[in-house]
Amino acid sequence: MDAGLWADEFDSEIEESQVLDNWKLHVDEDLQIQMGWLRYTQRSYGKFRCSRCRRSWKSAEIHVLFLMNLNKVLRQGTVRMRIFKQECKKCIFPVMEKAEISHENIKRIIINLANRIQQVFYGQRERSQNLKPEVYGSDMEGPHDKEHCEGCKLQICGWQIVTPKGQADKGKDTQSKPKGQADKGKETQSKPKGQADKGKDTQSKPKGQADKKETQSTPHQSWARGLQHEPCVIKSSTKEHRPRHESDTSADDFVGFIIGVIGIGVLALWLLNR
Repeated sequence: MDAGLWADEFDSEIEESQVLDNWKLHVDEDLQIQMGWLRYTQRSYGKFRCSRCRRSWKSAEIHVLFLMNLNKVLRQGTVRMRIFKQECKKCIFPVMEKAEISHENIKRIIINLANRIQQVFYGQRERSQNLKPEVYGSDMEGPHDKEHCEGCKLQICGWQIVTPKGQADKGKDTQSKPKGQADKGKETQSKPKGQADKGKDTQSKPKGQADKKETQSTPHQSWARGLQHEPCVIKSSTKEHRPRHESDTSADDFVGFIIGVIGIGVLALWLLNR
């Protein structure tokens, strides 16, 4: 690929468009999508030749990526482009080969690019519809070979490789599996409530099941467990004392007085008999 030919055609087309700023085109074989740059893609027709087996093939899906940026302060516009490669599908260890695009198709790509710049950066209406690439020859090898396209592998071109659903899910972790399969083999935290509680102690089981397990223990263990968990309540056998009323107090004083009088009488009789 002649980078100078692309740059010359771009300079000529930008000059004819009479834009107010200076624009330059740069070819970058390792160009990646970047933030702050406007993206523009085209597809063209061309051919490839394998450097190992010398096999050649034609393709109408040669993807060209453009990144555009305009510095309004410096009045400098920049376009960076990349033409994606393809590899031979017959070789066991193929290499990415550069595309051979005709001069006519290069001109058409550049005209479409200049038209896009005027629309996006200068608000001009589209001068004409995008020119389609010139297709020559009829020996096309079926549809686009996505498995051997550099742009498809990088998921940049329109024909991205789509893995069938069954193969895409194969080998993934449980997060991509159905709910029933993902939960299989997990710990009890991800199981249903009834299965997750299986094997736990009586604190996490229902009350009925927990009491059932307690009855299987020996009397000594049940008595010891009762001392640990149940508070010891001592009940008094005596009757609860009621508040004393004034009538009760008067009766007690009278009885005490009588007993005192009898005691004094008995003492006086004893002294006289002596």
